[in-house]
Amino acid sequence: MKSTINVYEGYSHEVANGYARSSVYVPMDDGCRIAVDILRPTRDGALLDGPLPTVVQATGYRRAYYKKENEFNAPKYAKLTAHLPVGALVTAYEQRPACQQVLHYGYNVVSVDFRGTGASFGTHANQTWRNGADIAHVIDWIAGQEWATDRVGMIGGSWEGAIQLATAVYHPKHLTCIVPQIPPSVLNALFDGGLAMSGFARDWSEMRKGQDGVDLAAPVDGPDGERLFAEALAGRAPEYGGSDDPGVLENLTRNQYVGSVTRGAPPPPCPELGPLGDVFDEFERISRSGTAVYLQTGWWDMVFAGECLDLYEALTGPKRIIVGPWNHGVLPTMEPLRWFDYWLKGIDNGIADEPGVIFSTTDPQGRAVWKGADHWPLPEVEERQWFLSDVGSGTVESALDCSLALEPGRERTADYAVDYEVGLGDRGRMRFMLRDDYIRHPDLVARARRCATFTGPVLDADIELTGAPTLFLELATTAGDGAIHATLEQVAPDGQAEYVTEGWLNLRHRKTSESPRPHPGPAWRSQASEDLLEVRPGERMTAALELHPVSVALGAGSRLRLTLAGTDRDNLHVPERDPAPVLTFFLGGDSPSRLVLPVENAARRPEERILADAFAGQDAGFAFGK
Repeated sequence: MKSTINVYEGYSHEVANGYARSSVYVPMDDGCRIAVDILRPTRDGALLDGPLPTVVQATGYRRAYYKKENEFNAPKYAKLTAHLPVGALVTAYEQRPACQQVLHYGYNVVSVDFRGTGASFGTHANQTWRNGADIAHVIDWIAGQEWATDRVGMIGGSWEGAIQLATAVYHPKHLTCIVPQIPPSVLNALFDGGLAMSGFARDWSEMRKGQDGVDLAAPVDGPDGERLFAEALAGRAPEYGGSDDPGVLENLTRNQYVGSVTRGAPPPPCPELGPLGDVFDEFERISRSGTAVYLQTGWWDMVFAGECLDLYEALTGPKRIIVGPWNHGVLPTMEPLRWFDYWLKGIDNGIADEPGVIFSTTDPQGRAVWKGADHWPLPEVEERQWFLSDVGSGTVESALDCSLALEPGRERTADYAVDYEVGLGDRGRMRFMLRDDYIRHPDLVARARRCATFTGPVLDADIELTGAPTLFLELATTAGDGAIHATLEQVAPDGQAEYVTEGWLNLRHRKTSESPRPHPGPAWRSQASEDLLEVRPGERMTAALELHPVSVALGAGSRLRLTLAGTDRDNLHVPERDPAPVLTFFLGGDSPSRLVLPVENAARRPEERILADAFAGQDAGFAFGK
């Protein structure tokens, strides 16, 4: 018998090879009817003896639908249903491998359409807390059915991951454990660094419009199913990925987003904790629910990994997190089952005795070393500073070729004229998933010709970066607003550049604040309207920017390059000004611009940190395509 990270043999066995489906409406406390699919495991067509534990997948992407010639779906899901004929019924079993897996291992699966989506009644889905309360009601309804035990879990990725946390906030009595996979906080799916993620919002909205208007969900069972579905559709007033009005996008703050998702929210438990906020803000209510939480994300999972790690540290109940070399799509295959077997079936498979934080460190080819810790950040991580210098590196023909130095030097300035044509393409970490299975960037050396670059010296030894690189930038602009987009790249001896991570900041949101959750970095910001700062043309300001955290191994003989731009036209909404502003970087002196890198000190690393048996004999997957 084996049970370790994504390795699971002998503790649990496949007992089913199919399912029986029924579909009903479950009424909510306000009378709204929510569409529910009940998938019960079968063996050669016969139902397994029950009652059985249940796993819930709550979705805004249709609990079930009939396949069409052209589907409005992410490519990875379309591939899963490619073998099915047009007209076939697609349920959670066919389009969600984790749901199929747990069915085969003897769990019921209940798939739920969010209010205002699929076949459910309700006006729209942009009401996170109302949806969380609905699913909490469904969970306690499940526990009262003859085919179910009183132990219920949840699974699902992205939107389906966030809603698990929102459900736990409402303390359903029978929600034992959840597996939020690649979950946004809700806010950070559309807004980060004070900028609207407009590229993803457009893509996502088009997919959702297709699912709501063309590629419709399946009605519930019964002679009235079609009529009730038509009634549900007639009552819709859908909302999608936010406004596309430039005037609105330029002035967005956290306040608008939180106000939107809290509309119609039923009163939560623990009123002494105050009003509801963004989903990750509610760590105290989640902890008090007693629900065991297993967060699963990747270092290049949109912008989510850092906030997932903060949430993990904030939770005080049973918890676990895995951060792999993944994007917003690749996930571990056996970890959810190990979690469900432990919490829902009571199988002592050792998962509770393992480190709470599991993460990968990868090289540019995706070769991973798996590590474990109980807390984040790692105590052996040390800060290494490099200073932005105006000395040319001679390594790249960029719009402004500068270097990274070990000493700050005397104070100098360097000017960069913002180029609004700069972008990272539509297959970067925020948008690839609706086009591809992998992140694929444009040629970063060609992109650098329109950017300011700061290239470091040749590394004389291998280093491992684990955490969030932080840029402290002293600058001024000729405009009354603006943004900084930063990428960190590894430059090979032949001059080719590989993406490491990125971050961005609306300069009006440069004020740093104290995070309500544990946060290891120095540059957390609320993104709230009350913390906006004026940008005065020509006035020097400090902008501290945390790039998204990573854990990567960089080889001796390569270099690090910091590439700065004033926009990412493919992914972010940055207002274009005419004439284009000029950014002045203040370098050296007493308050130098600098890049702080989180470097693992291998000499201080405890031996047990390395998890040699994790993903044994497996390809764990990688975020990037070549």
